[in-house]
Amino acid sequence: MSNETIFDCTLGKDEIIRGYESFKRIFIKSKVIETRYLKCYLQFDDKIISPLPVKVGFTVSKKKVKKAYARNRIKRLMKEAYRLEKHLLSSFNISRKFSFIVTINDSQSKSIDLLYRTGFQLFTNDMKLLFDKIRIVAERG
Repeated sequence: MSNETIFDCTLGKDEIIRGYESFKRIFIKSKVIETRYLKCYLQFDDKIISPLPVKVGFTVSKKKVKKAYARNRIKRLMKEAYRLEKHLLSSFNISRKFSFIVTINDSQSKSIDLLYRTGFQLFTNDMKLLFDKIRIVAERG
């Protein structure tokens, strides 16, 4: 056996934000955090009725990406990047419950082809940056 820490690398249904009203509430009452390729709508809410401290949603606008297969691939890449890097969020010891929605950044919507073809590494690196920015915002209160 090795000394490596084993992380929970699953993304269960109870971790994902569901429903139009939930997305709408977060989009309206949230802080916006941006990285080069990703944009995050972050809402701290201690009233969240969930055993999990973090709920996450993924969306790609039809205005930015016309083809459904491309939107779905980009969402799958974002989910996979989140799933593999979410252990970083638990290592930050953020005491508050929060929800956030991840989407692609408006400024990079011109490079959709790049995101579609080589997106996984780009999304993984940007997800780490996004988590660092979430930690900074959470520490400020």
